[in-house]
Amino acid sequence: MTGFAVSATNLGITYGRSHSATIGLAEATVRFEANGIHGLIGAANTGKSSLLSLIAGHRLPTTGGVTVDGEAPFENARLTPRTYLVRKQGDLLLDQRLSTNVRLHTSLRQGFDQHYAYQLLNDFEIDPSQKMMRIPLAKRRLAAALLGLASRAPLTMFDDVVETMTTPVRKQFYDELLRDTVGTPRTFILAGSSIDESERMLTSVTLLRNNRVLLSEETARIRTIGTSIRGPRLAVAEIENRFAQSRVLSKTIVGESAEVHILGEIDLETGMRASQLNLERQPLPLEELVTYLADRRVQLPPSGPGTPARGADPTTTEPTRGADAAAAKETNE
Repeated sequence: MTGFAVSATNLGITYGRSHSATIGLAEATVRFEANGIHGLIGAANTGKSSLLSLIAGHRLPTTGGVTVDGEAPFENARLTPRTYLVRKQGDLLLDQRLSTNVRLHTSLRQGFDQHYAYQLLNDFEIDPSQKMMRIPLAKRRLAAALLGLASRAPLTMFDDVVETMTTPVRKQFYDELLRDTVGTPRTFILAGSSIDESERMLTSVTLLRNNRVLLSEETARIRTIGTSIRGPRLAVAEIENRFAQSRVLSKTIVGESAEVHILGEIDLETGMRASQLNLERQPLPLEELVTYLADRRVQLPPSGPGTPARGADPTTTEPTRGADAAAAKETNE
């Protein structure tokens, strides 16, 4: 088995009537390669749930198109049982035992591994004999995520499912995801408001802002667009003055030392001058860089690896509020 690739072009969706429509997603062009682990990052109500619901085939787009394994996912009999979207509310039958939910998944999900599901529940100390409503919310959401792993679907998407996990549980979950992917290659999309411990395993990152794709690149490429420069205060100031203020993400001064964070590539001449001044240069940690980019006041430089993806937000308008909530509400209905 191999994972599914996902491709979207000018993808968009609105909710409600035309005179009062809410934008869920606008002009999104993005590709998630097969067998990768992809991060989909954005603040609340920036379009993550809308994008995932379109990929899962839960609704038709208003504009543009999306394909999964080369086919449109909406009402697709081949793709539906092999695509799994796990949302943070879990979508499990609350009035039934967890074991009943496992059996239901076994009957409905092509490739679902019941033995692996029970193994995961045991490893994460969740009793499958309990009724779902009696399981604490955090463990209920964890159970849903574990069933997502056990589905072994060629395309598995997690929509904000790790936010209620403790750090040790989240690390254990990611470790298990990585371990099982080695034996069963497939495509994962991990959606959340931050990168957290998943940074070490992501092959690409797509950042949503204002309900548009701001950036979508391979992880290694994104790491090149943020740099920390550290050293004596006056030397750091000399290098900082070579950049427009819009590219200076932050500056910290402690006594006679300083550190500045720069957005965008550093040209050869500036790099050589920084070396002459014995300044320390390091790529910004991916999570820190993405946090900066999520700020609507930060604009990407016009060229280089940080060039906005097609459909990236051209303005700094506030994101359309309630779009992802609308997506979740309509999906539940």
